[in-house]
Amino acid sequence: MTSTLMHVEPGAEAEILCPAKVNLALSVGAPFDNGYHPIASWMVATDFEDQLSIQCIESDDKSHWHIHFADDAPVRQTVDWEVESDLIYKAHHLIEKQLGKKLPAVEVTLSKHIPAGAGLGGGSSDAAGMLVGLNELFELHLSEETLLKLGAELGCDVAFAVSVFLGRPSALATGFGEVIESSKFLNPVYMTLILPSFGCPTKDVYGKFDQIIDPSKVCDRDEVVALMKSGDLIKNGPFNDLADAAMQAQPQLAEAKQKIEEVLSRPVHVTGSGSAMFVVAESEDDAREMRNMVIESCNIVSVTAKTLEFMH
Repeated sequence: MTSTLMHVEPGAEAEILCPAKVNLALSVGAPFDNGYHPIASWMVATDFEDQLSIQCIESDDKSHWHIHFADDAPVRQTVDWEVESDLIYKAHHLIEKQLGKKLPAVEVTLSKHIPAGAGLGGGSSDAAGMLVGLNELFELHLSEETLLKLGAELGCDVAFAVSVFLGRPSALATGFGEVIESSKFLNPVYMTLILPSFGCPTKDVYGKFDQIIDPSKVCDRDEVVALMKSGDLIKNGPFNDLADAAMQAQPQLAEAKQKIEEVLSRPVHVTGSGSAMFVVAESEDDAREMRNMVIESCNIVSVTAKTLEFMH
């Protein structure tokens, strides 16, 4: 596909908030012969967000990239990866490939709050923000279908994150995560997000999962849908088939989870492949109180969050 680019004045800018995702339910099946795992997951976007800025600049052809953790990020990490390996860079390249031409030079600044390697989909959300931001800034008029397809090319969580930017922050993800079915919920979900200082490498968690499961295990879409339909996350709690594998792959996670459950007397849930965890709260005040208890009693970084609302 080729397209005529609209002229955009230097200084024109797109500012995008890129939300963290939480898996309220995650069922995982044994891997297929190709090594991929079938999943069924209820995914939601939250108001815990990275900040992405894309600004047009006067330059012949060279874009500038700045990726850093914000001064007020709850977990201060170092960006120890090359820009070219970041999903926002790959998203930019994928848009140019889709258009069949180079975009005008931009200055990209990504200020991260979401920890890397925590299972909160920060990098995927940033990539989706880049796709949607470039589409908006240059008035590319790429369809929702095209944006979702490009997102899926970058990764399963990116496809969900694109749907979030299209106003649908809750979805059932199936297949290998690339099939996204939006699903509304009536009330916001308040939660306390717990952000340990250690990570859980996804590859290690799935490797442990493959060791401990029955090779005939299938993913249970119906169980995920039942939780979504119930809408009561206090009575019918979240679940995650990867949790045991994550805790075996990273024993510190099991220790932290047990300690927090003892302090809060509430179930603590792992999101994705970890290491981030969450506790469903009854209200915003309840989430704030639990955050304070985790920080004070467990010395583990925690923040409050709530699910985003549907735009249409």
